[in-house]
Amino acid sequence: NKVYKSMKNRKGFCNRCGACCKLVFKCPAYKEENGEGMCLIYNDRPGVCALYPIDQNDIKELKKTMPQYKCDYYFDGVLDHNANREVDKLFTEVYSKKRKSTLKGTLKILILSLKDWSSRLKKI
Repeated sequence: NKVYKSMKNRKGFCNRCGACCKLVFKCPAYKEENGEGMCLIYNDRPGVCALYPIDQNDIKELKKTMPQYKCDYYFDGVLDHNANREVDKLFTEVYSKKRKSTLKGTLKILILSLKDWSSRLKKI
């Protein structure tokens, strides 16, 4: 299966820039506030969202249509090994340190999401 093989070679992480949420149409679960984007259903997002990008062609398409965004995923063999190591190092550094500012930012996003869903539920 082409998708399975490709996914085995995918490295990096979602930087939550939201570019893939706006490629064909703006996803209703994607929200931008104060210049920061967030997926309101990230932990329960559909499989199609979790699979993006499937291969290097998806990243190329993103670069062509939305050059202002940078996808932090890459595929083995596409970048040189030094670039791969740098991305992995950055990922480890950013996500393994438990900083107060990171925790505060995560809590802020969670609170904004909860407030948004609460207001939506009141309208129903």
